[in-house]
Amino acid sequence: MSGGLDSRLLSLIAARIGMDAICVHFTGPHLTPDESASARQWLETIGLPFVILETDPLAIPEVAAGSPERCYHCKRHLFATAARLHPGRTLIDGTNASDLTTHRPGLKALRELGITSPFAACAITKDDIHTIARAMNLPNPDQPARPCLLTRFPYNISPGRDTLRRLAAIEDSLARDGWTDFRVRIREDGTPQLHANPINAHRTAPSGLDIVWTTQVSGLWDRRQS
Repeated sequence: MSGGLDSRLLSLIAARIGMDAICVHFTGPHLTPDESASARQWLETIGLPFVILETDPLAIPEVAAGSPERCYHCKRHLFATAARLHPGRTLIDGTNASDLTTHRPGLKALRELGITSPFAACAITKDDIHTIARAMNLPNPDQPARPCLLTRFPYNISPGRDTLRRLAAIEDSLARDGWTDFRVRIREDGTPQLHANPINAHRTAPSGLDIVWTTQVSGLWDRRQS
């Protein structure tokens, strides 16, 4: 349970239908403190049992090296850990049908581990997720995606811990100031750059942070590879 819209909706449905479910949230340097705090707050609200697991994706050599397959190795590690801690349970995730049309190396890990993705299996798209969330009165049904911080780095660039902490601080600050649909990416020269949707054009960015205005803030490095 990442705390994003897909996983929040999935957990809400599980709670509403009375599933015998345990939610798992993996926290660590790949998420900002505010995101993990928000995920915990949501889990406490819906009433399902949950566990918060501290993990370190940087301990995975392929992730630490910035491999183009970093998402595969990270996701495989996380879900394999969840399976080991909860033997005999069916593992499900919030992957939706729209995710299947984009370059997502992590999907391979889900297939290998036999993870069930109900939204994808039912051909429920990202737009459908927003519609269902509104119908179920899910708070913040238009919540924009904020993938893990490891995606802010170009491939084959090591995501240093200090840089991850700095990224987390900047992104949390921007989110608190009302910015939405944005990423703070690390350029090849190691400097941060804000990629943001023009809907934020009336807002003031932190001093010294270069801005790229774009309607496609997701999948920058993946689009370059594909």
